[in-house]
Amino acid sequence: MKTKPLFFILTALFVTTAYLPLAIGKDYWQWHLPEGTVTRLGKGDVNDVAFSPDSTRLAVASSVGIWIYDVQTYEEIALFTSDTPLATYKSLFREDPGLELFTPEQFRLLEAIGQAARRVDFSLDGQTLASVNRDRTIRLWDTATGEIRKILVGRTHSFPSNLAFSSDGTALASRHRDGAILLWDARTGELQKTLLGHTDLVNGLAFNIDGTLLASGGENSTVLLWDVTTGELRKTLKGHTDLVVSVSFGGDRNTLATGSKDKTIRLWDTATGELRKTLSEHAGEVESIAFSSDGKMLASGCTRGALLLWDVTTGNLRSAFTRSLATVKSVAFSSDDRLLASGSYNSPQLWDVTTGAIQKSFTGDREEAWRIAFSQERKTLENGKETSMTWPWNVATDEIREILLAYAGYPAAYSSESRTLAIGAWDGDLQLMDVDTNTRIRLRTRNTGRVSVAFSSDGTTLASAAENGDILLWDVATGERHKTLIGSPETANIIAFNSDSSMIAAVRRDNIIHLWHVPTGEILKTLDGHTRNVACVAFSPDGQTLASAGYDAMIRLWDVDTGNIRKTLKAPDSTSAVYSVAFSPDGQTLASAGYDVIIRLWDVDTGNIQKTLAGHTEEVSGVAFSSDGHTLVSRSWDGTVLVWDLR
Repeated sequence: MKTKPLFFILTALFVTTAYLPLAIGKDYWQWHLPEGTVTRLGKGDVNDVAFSPDSTRLAVASSVGIWIYDVQTYEEIALFTSDTPLATYKSLFREDPGLELFTPEQFRLLEAIGQAARRVDFSLDGQTLASVNRDRTIRLWDTATGEIRKILVGRTHSFPSNLAFSSDGTALASRHRDGAILLWDARTGELQKTLLGHTDLVNGLAFNIDGTLLASGGENSTVLLWDVTTGELRKTLKGHTDLVVSVSFGGDRNTLATGSKDKTIRLWDTATGELRKTLSEHAGEVESIAFSSDGKMLASGCTRGALLLWDVTTGNLRSAFTRSLATVKSVAFSSDDRLLASGSYNSPQLWDVTTGAIQKSFTGDREEAWRIAFSQERKTLENGKETSMTWPWNVATDEIREILLAYAGYPAAYSSESRTLAIGAWDGDLQLMDVDTNTRIRLRTRNTGRVSVAFSSDGTTLASAAENGDILLWDVATGERHKTLIGSPETANIIAFNSDSSMIAAVRRDNIIHLWHVPTGEILKTLDGHTRNVACVAFSPDGQTLASAGYDAMIRLWDVDTGNIRKTLKAPDSTSAVYSVAFSPDGQTLASAGYDVIIRLWDVDTGNIQKTLAGHTEEVSGVAFSSDGHTLVSRSWDGTVLVWDLR
């Protein structure tokens, strides 16, 4: 992301004043909630970061929307989201044959994913923020009000994937996944030119300092230099051996840096097309690069979490900032070059360029929310994550008093009395954690690979399963294994107890579901009906029905006694995988969610859809009912958990 000079003080003061009402007396977890939700946990995946021209604001493009932070106080100032009317979508996508019908579910899907911002950039005067959104649109935001000035759609059959403002703010370039580059008038929103030269996806995009030249990097390892006035191709730069991911111009009009998946950065003279230097000390693939405002430093982010700072004159590495292993997807300098912002999946961070110390990590922007489960007595919620910490969250509802986020990384489950949390791991081991004391017992299993876990209804027995196909039963009080259910060599990767804990459903890798009798260790039934991988199973509260679903987009309701299919449920407008199913406490409603973002509530008796819920912007990977059935919680790969009031 390019930086801009520091001289728009009056604009900054106006913007600061305009943001103040949003920042006072309002919990940002409640900002712009989807209809029907009580609260949002997490701020979504971080896709891009950009400083305002005076560096008083940091814009963070996330799967929830665009978060605006005050760089001095580190507080959330605003969240830019929009409710786009159906008529607008019909007008925008009228040429797209795939979106002609606009069923209610299609519209809800567009509304939901339209909030997700993938790229952001400020205009030079700081009055406009441009974003690339997941609904195929480019949006121009008024930074003072947070309202949308224009919505741009240039190629409805191809998603925009990045954008860049010219230095004077009059031109906006957008790159699209079919290789096209569009030049827009940023003031009127009119399309000026279409540049066709790339034969595949365009990755990097940047104007030079006077706006006369546009550089674009492609997946064929080349960089193209375009004349902005005429739209003609001036030069083709070749040298990289893999995809060119990011491009950035330095302080003069002729210095260009290009970063690639070949783990190098190359510095070019755009006037002659000659290669000046190659920077090659990256441990991982280069994902993002940015020049300092004076052009003397270059920052680069990598897939292995490295954030490096280079001396442009010598080509030497100045410093390497310590990070987690999360990919650094975006970097940007402040206008005075004192701060460096980095964006990755888990959180945006501000670094002191001189010392290399972290000035601020903006908490709450987490990686994908993978596992959730309501506890019974405490009304808490568990959400599995990738680090070994626990975080308390307070939710202002009568239904949920406290939220416990157990960042332990993998499949997890609460015992019925809510004192014990079982956490599976990728190395075949298993942990039992006392929620009150945070003490842990590590259970050595003979499993390999990811361990799935499930508690019996009374909380005394824990079942675990992994890649060897066997199911191990553990005494929760002692941590001793007391029974092994010997399965086939196929992986038993998903398991669930019925309500009285006499039966376990186990999903094998070959799409077969076994129903095990726990007291005898015998297989009672073999359920064979899914044509692709089964992703989830759930027993009804009375134990008479098993729901299963997966990648064939079908939900099957099985009669546990006979092993026959009672009913098959399929959303009429979806062919997407179903990742999670859950019965309501009364057994009358089944919630399902998956790849297509929509949560569906089914009437179990009739098989009809009662209601659809839209609010996540990426795949919904899990759903869970509260014990009274009034609340539904959903987790998503967009990095958030949503709490829904079903009433």
